[in-house]
This record gives sequence, structure tokens and C-alpha cells, in this order.
Amino acid sequence: MKEHTQKFALAGIYASLIFLFAMTPIGLIPLGSINLSIMHIPIIIITLLLGVKTGLIMGLSYGVATMLAAFGKSLAKQTLLSSILLPHSAFFVFIAAVLPALVIPLATNYIYKSLLKFNRSNQFRRKRLTKSTIISYAAIGGTLSYTLAFAIIMGVSSAIFNKGLEFSSVFFSFAMFIVVAIEAAAAAMIAAPIVKTITDYNDSVIKSKNTKPAEAEEAEEEDLLDVAVMPTTESLLPKMNEENKRMHSKCMGFFNSGAYELSARLFDKFEEGFTNDSERFYARLYVIMRFIEAYQYKTAELRLVEVLKFAQGLQQNATANNVLTGIIKIINIANANASANGRLDSQVERTYKKAIEFVNAGAYLLAAQMLERQINS
Repeated sequence: MKEHTQKFALAGIYASLIFLFAMTPIGLIPLGSINLSIMHIPIIIITLLLGVKTGLIMGLSYGVATMLAAFGKSLAKQTLLSSILLPHSAFFVFIAAVLPALVIPLATNYIYKSLLKFNRSNQFRRKRLTKSTIISYAAIGGTLSYTLAFAIIMGVSSAIFNKGLEFSSVFFSFAMFIVVAIEAAAAAMIAAPIVKTITDYNDSVIKSKNTKPAEAEEAEEEDLLDVAVMPTTESLLPKMNEENKRMHSKCMGFFNSGAYELSARLFDKFEEGFTNDSERFYARLYVIMRFIEAYQYKTAELRLVEVLKFAQGLQQNATANNVLTGIIKIINIANANASANGRLDSQVERTYKKAIEFVNAGAYLLAAQMLERQINS
């Protein structure tokens, strides 16, 4: 509750500052018939630091200030809005001022989260993006999304009021291209170091507050990250009849070609081809390991949850538990490598650790429920 109140108070302060700057030439710098804006930069930074909801409040504040500028109520004049739309419709001025500003945090957050997911799918490869690169791309995307949304709304509105030629001559000019390029570059150059520095500092503070004695920390890391020697993937595969072999060959054909979604559906049928529950269980473990070897960790984690639910009614042995805990540890390592700072949140780590304890105790359903809540959170 205290954290929520603090975030709400910060959002109010930041929104007031953005509103103030947007109403003066500090935030909107007139350059003839167009404006060079820097107000998208704090919106992007706040979105990445405080979340998309707070970012939307910042965007709304910026949009309202832009609208007032078009009505001549500020020191920064909105030339395109005031000259093209204002004489015809105040409502279209509101739409063109507010909606593009709300697109900034939405696009920034979407690109940022998407690139983090890209890192998740490339955990142990060299294509992983650094935190600064992810922030820079998100900042550039947020900037360009504002320009694109503004262009679409203004273009449609101008066409309605027969002002299309006037709008096109300004918006598609060389000067506008330079302005947009400067705004995007400035957003990346300013947002990346600020967001990275603040998030790194916050991570270090959280880490220091949760610091444990050296021996306990070392033991916990070894327990969670040290994957015990596991059976080979092929050794998990139960004895197959001819039908099983044909289906397995078909599955691997699509799997090896990179058609993972299709092969996942075929593997479901392959697993059901085993009539014995124990054989079906090991066939499912075999499939999970296949997806892990192909770096498809999200698919592996989802299938692991279903396997744990299936295992609840079976009598397992040490080998099965060893494989299950090993898979959980591998997914933990993969998710940690995919995070921006190379380390999972302490609560997430405790979830994986607790799931391992449940597996070793034979409480597979509880382990499945913990992992399922983690996936959906």
C-alpha cells in the first residue's frame, strides 16, 4: 500500500513537471512550421522505470498541454494543430493532441517487453541484446510511434477538411525528417544511460537488503544452479513399437526444420501413443529435453507443468525426480540469463527452489501449481 501511494505521488509530480515544460519552449521548441519536442523523453524514461500505467498518466499530461498549446494557451505554439485543425474542429485537435501522446508509453512498453522475450528465446546464444540496447530500441520505437500516430490522425483529419496538401507539404518535408531523426536519436542517447543507471542502482540496493551470510548464499546458489548429472535425452525414451517410431520420425522431421509449434502438437500425439502411464511419463520428459536442447525454454516450462500434474498419480523414483529437478534448474538458469541484469528476482528464485523441494518430496501437483503461478504472473 505504501509503495502504491509513493508511486501515485511520484506520478503526480512528474505529470505536473511534464505539463509545465510542455507549456513552455523548454519542452516544445518552435522551428518555423514544425516543433522540435523533447517531451517524449521523460515519458519514455518514466514508463521504463515506473511502468506503463504511470507512463500513460505522463502521456495524458503531455497531450493535454499540447492541446492547450494549439488553443494558444501556452508559450509554445502548436502550428500544425492550430493552423490546420483548429479552425474546423476542436474535437479533432483534442484527438490529434492526446492519442499520439498515449501511444508513446504503450509502444515503449511493448517493444521493451518484446525484446526481453527475444532475449528469453536466445538465452545461451550470442544474439542476446544488452540492457542499454533494449532501452535504446524501446526509446526509438516510442518516439517513432508518436510520429506515426500523429501523422495518421492529422492526415485523416486534414483530408476531411480538405487540408491534405497543406499538411503533406509540412509533414513530409526534409525538415520534418531531420526533426524526427533528432528526436529519436536524443531519446535513445538520453533514456538508455539514465534508465540503466537507475535500474542497476535499484538492483544493487535490493540485493544488499537481501544479502545473506556468505556460506548460506553460496549453498543456495549451488543448490539452485548446479544441475546434477542427468540421463541423456535418448535414454529417457521408452521402448517404441512401429507406430511410435513412425510418429517419432514425423515429429523430429518438423522439429529439426524449426517448426516447433507444429512439432509440439505432433509430440502430444506421440506421447499419447504409449498406453502405459510410466512410459508416457518418460516420453514427456524426453520431449521436454528436446525442446530445452533447441533453446525453446518457454515451451519446455509449459510442458513441465503438465508433466508434473500428470506425475501426481504415479509412483516415481530417484531417477525421475533427478530429471524433473534438473529441468527446473535448467529453466531457472535460462530465465536468469534472459533477464536484463542476468539475475532473477529473489521471489522468482525462491519459487523455483520451493518447486524443487516439492518434487523431491513427491508433491508434484504443488510444484506444478507454483510454476504455473510463476508463468502467469
